[in-house]
Amino acid sequence: MRKTLICVVALLSALLSIYPAPCEGAGGPFPASAQISDLPEDFILPEDAGPEEIMSAALEIYSWFAMGTLDVDPFAPSADGTLFRVYDERLNTKAKLSSILHAYFSDEICRELLSSGVYREEDGYLYSGIDSREINPAIAETQYYISYEDGETQHITAAVFYSEEEGVITSMEEYTFLREKIDGKWLFTDFWFFW
Repeated sequence: MRKTLICVVALLSALLSIYPAPCEGAGGPFPASAQISDLPEDFILPEDAGPEEIMSAALEIYSWFAMGTLDVDPFAPSADGTLFRVYDERLNTKAKLSSILHAYFSDEICRELLSSGVYREEDGYLYSGIDSREINPAIAETQYYISYEDGETQHITAAVFYSEEEGVITSMEEYTFLREKIDGKWLFTDFWFFW
């Protein structure tokens, strides 16, 4: 725990030296869904994205709630001093974060994540604590493949290989993720976070 905290503090110090202070901006209400044109470019999947690209993006976004928070500015605390302002200007309001979630996940999953209490909006900005954990160190390799697909449903399966000792695979588990076409968009409606 102490080693992780030292790493987090070192990372924050490095970030403070390269990132400018967040600029002013206004927040907004949660959007019901995201328009592709509203998303930052690096969150838009290409039409021909394969299962690895799809899963990597979705796991990263889900990890902002399940593994650790988005990077925060330790010098910009909330009014009560318990949380800190999110650094990334692409994600520093509830509306922006919600738009990205709605580009990947169903309304039900989005509601669950957004009501988890990990983030709070105050004065038009998103705030969170400084909290993180590492990806499961026993995961040695992950392979993704489409195990079922028709015009409206897609199953992406992750074959996760675990190693209890360096270089030796000791077990393998498969997790299947369900995507459905909802209003013309492919969205995860069943999602397991295994990192």
